[in-house]
Amino acid sequence: MAPVPISPINVGHIDDVQELRKARPATIPERFVRDMTERPTLATALQPPDTVPIIDFSRLVKGNKDEYKSEMLQLTRACEEWGFFQVQVDISFSPFFLC
Repeated sequence: MAPVPISPINVGHIDDVQELRKARPATIPERFVRDMTERPTLATALQPPDTVPIIDFSRLVKGNKDEYKSEMLQLTRACEEWGFFQVQVDISFSPFFLC
C-alpha cells in the first residue's frame, strides 16, 4: 500500500519540491522543516583533527605485515572520516602506483 501524505500536495503550486525549486524562495516553507524534536542530534560534539591524514604508500607496498595492517587501518579511517588523504612516499617508491 502506498504511503498517504500528511497534507495534500498541490502539483503546480509551492507545495511540491519541483515548483519550490522554480520559485526560489528566500526561506524554506514550513512543510519542509522538521520539528526540533524530530531533528537528528550528535551524541557528542565532534572535534576536528588537527591535520589531514597522511598515508605512507610505501608501507602498503613494501611494509611488513604489521606495517601494512596499520597503514591500511589509517587509510580506511581517512576515507571514512575525511573522504581524502595526503600521500607520503619515499624516494624509491614508483609513481606508477599513484595512477
